[in-house]
Amino acid sequence: MQTRKKRILYKTAKLAASIAILPVMILYKIETWLLNTEEPFVGASQFLSLIPGLFGNLMRLCFYEKTLKKIGPNSSIFFGTIITHCTAQIGDNVFIATNCTIGTATIGDNVLISSNVDIISGRHQHGAADANKPMREQGTSLRMIFIGDDSWIGNSAVIMANIGKHCIIGAGSVVVHDIPDYSVAVGNPARVIRTREKTEV
Repeated sequence: MQTRKKRILYKTAKLAASIAILPVMILYKIETWLLNTEEPFVGASQFLSLIPGLFGNLMRLCFYEKTLKKIGPNSSIFFGTIITHCTAQIGDNVFIATNCTIGTATIGDNVLISSNVDIISGRHQHGAADANKPMREQGTSLRMIFIGDDSWIGNSAVIMANIGKHCIIGAGSVVVHDIPDYSVAVGNPARVIRTREKTEV
């Protein structure tokens, strides 16, 4: 009975959140039509990141359901977290804590991302080859970063390469090389310190 009540309350709150984001969606659609860039998406993501609590989580979920390629219905994106590219994909039962930045990333199911984590779009997203040009004119090269199912990323980690399934990335680690499945990796640059045991089913 209690579970049924919770489901009804959740559905009611999500319906209210989907109504509350309508002005944001209208402005987003207009700006996208006028500018034809990702700036409207980033602006809406930044605005919605500032709404606290469960209702803020639901508003973000409703917005990303309409704008991302994929986001699981049971995922949570907490206060202060922004997604910078609408090409991002987020699986089911994903928990993203406060003040994270998610770039061009594909995040699997059951992933836990702690606070202040940055998942940026590869190691070479900004060019720097021509010293005669300002940095802002060097061009960009974005790479999709893959985070495998059931991985856990610790506080303040910086992710610039792929992470396999069932991995643990230590707090403050900087991932610049791909991490294989079932690894525990720590440090700057992050190195695999041990392999988690695989349980036979």
